[in-house]
Amino acid sequence: MKGTMTRSARLVVCAAVALAVAGCGSHAISVRVDARQADAPVAMVPDSASGDSASSGADGGHVIPVALSAGLFSTCALLSNGSVRCWGTNTYGQLGNGTRIGSTTPVVVQGLNDAVALSASDGYHACAVRADGTAQCWGGNGYGALGDGTTMDSSSIKTVSNLRDIANISAGANDTCAVLGDGTVYCWGMTPGGGSSETPTRRPLSGVVSIQAGQSNICALLGDATVECWGDNTAGQIGNGTYADAVHPVVTPTAVQGLSQVVALAAGAEGECAVLADGTAACWGANDHGQLGNGTVSSGPPYGSSTPVAVFGLTNVVAITTAGSYACALLADGSLRCWGDNEDGTLGNGTTLDSTLPVAVPGLTDIVSVSAGTEHACALAADGAIWCWGLNSHGQLGHAPTNDSCHGAVCSMTPVRVDWSVDADAGLDSTFPPARDAAWESLPSSADGGVPCRLDSDCANLGGTFCQKDACDPSVIGVCAMIPDYCQLDTGFVCGCDGQTYVYACLAHGGAVNIASQGPCPLPDGGAPCASNADCGTGLYCKKESCGAPTGLCTGEPDFMVCFVESRDGGQSACGCDHQTYLDACEAASYGINVDSEGACPPLPSGPCTLPADCGDPSYAALVFCMPTSCGAAAGSCTAIPGVCPSLFEPVCGCDGRMYSNACVAARARVGWYGTDGGCP
Repeated sequence: MKGTMTRSARLVVCAAVALAVAGCGSHAISVRVDARQADAPVAMVPDSASGDSASSGADGGHVIPVALSAGLFSTCALLSNGSVRCWGTNTYGQLGNGTRIGSTTPVVVQGLNDAVALSASDGYHACAVRADGTAQCWGGNGYGALGDGTTMDSSSIKTVSNLRDIANISAGANDTCAVLGDGTVYCWGMTPGGGSSETPTRRPLSGVVSIQAGQSNICALLGDATVECWGDNTAGQIGNGTYADAVHPVVTPTAVQGLSQVVALAAGAEGECAVLADGTAACWGANDHGQLGNGTVSSGPPYGSSTPVAVFGLTNVVAITTAGSYACALLADGSLRCWGDNEDGTLGNGTTLDSTLPVAVPGLTDIVSVSAGTEHACALAADGAIWCWGLNSHGQLGHAPTNDSCHGAVCSMTPVRVDWSVDADAGLDSTFPPARDAAWESLPSSADGGVPCRLDSDCANLGGTFCQKDACDPSVIGVCAMIPDYCQLDTGFVCGCDGQTYVYACLAHGGAVNIASQGPCPLPDGGAPCASNADCGTGLYCKKESCGAPTGLCTGEPDFMVCFVESRDGGQSACGCDHQTYLDACEAASYGINVDSEGACPPLPSGPCTLPADCGDPSYAALVFCMPTSCGAAAGSCTAIPGVCPSLFEPVCGCDGRMYSNACVAARARVGWYGTDGGCP
């Protein structure tokens, strides 16, 4: 369930405000991104503890960065209009701009205009979650880390196969993991033990809140505020009190010893860190450069700590990130502290001396997000400015090389501001957004006259423009046209060159997408036999004649907005096989759901119960459970299972003896609970 309101009712409420407003249902067209949804590879305390995150202080009238993710030799940023821009090395296509040419300034990830979450850490690939709950990845793919069923690198975005309802995503060195809305976890790419999977594979975990994939480890934060990790354990990075040699990784998720009340998590190269509910931080794993932050260095075997240790002197921590052999923490006052390896200036304090204790990054204030790359780090300020420091060998700082040299390498030992202009000497403002000079203001609003172009990059020096044309062929000449900031309500579906259907052309142009044809994009129709949606590819669902039919045929999912617009003047509501009420059969199909019957679904079972069967037949098991009136009691009441829970730390003790971060999370686990002052006794 997604709240007490049906999908159809939510759509009507959204439509009353505007035809396409961000946040109106999982398939609505997103025109803005709430930074609190962005899952960059940095652990952030939930809003209830830290307030609004990356959008704090931002002017809602401008497009600005709202999240960032630093990788191996590149960096990516998510903008408030749902687009993504990357800079740095591009050997494997990790900038996503259709080339293998690196860039010291941000370039647009082509075809991505509705991203709500981003991750690009530790490796040569990056991934984003789209507003419809699917994911797309680009860059290095040697072990299947893009999840598209191949091992071919790609400089353009690829859709992760057969994965929907993604809550957050994390790109590791050679793998990627995602958490779905139901708390399950899927991973793809290199797996612990040396195997690999080119498509998402379910992991033996449930009730997961967030996932972090590091260089050779994966850790999951569970709803009961504990952490489980698996992978390499040579430095004790599993955190279970043991060590293991490199050829015998821990392949099963294992609880981190002595760690509870965790509200945020970060995974790095050979260690992990966590933020606790009291605002302190703890780290475990390697410590050869003091990256545990407790004032010590592990100079001999074992080279780290196999259990969490407190980071010395840190309080009021709201975010933490780790990579390489260092870590950084964001404090509630908007300042930063970093510790560990500093050979390339990654601590940002103007030196190349390692520090076993947290040191301040000078000159930065009002920071709302921080991300550690392998040998460089970046921070996002509330005004949308991005500051980076550390190694700059491939332009990963988004700025021309400074005069700094760290042990013979190009670097910056203090933060430099990312340059959002192609050429700072061209008279354009090097801040974001680019200045709207006379050339910008004189650009055409349509493809009639103006500056000729073939690619969007041809228009980059004008700022806020794209190469508008009446074809998708990159060889066709178009003109540089302004990307619209606002679209009037209109009708007339169009098919974009990205294969997506838009309600009208202006919305496509708002995402720098040209029009392939008038009318909705044609539906893919594989026609292959199937037993479930998992048997069908992206954009398909397993259409069956009835809910109980064992097999069906893979059929194209109609576009949600097409269904909504066509049925808004009336139509027969339908009850889906998931017991949800839809506007009509078309809307149900847009969610990949078959129809059980015409008309609204009957109310969910309610009332007293003693057995699961009292709350409906087995088809209701995913929607309702028998919640006991008290732990151990046989009697209870039929209770709806929440679809989404708030990121709120108000711990309750479940009747199973486990602590849950709040009552909603316990209900999602189908567990009765009782309130305590500090979790389970």
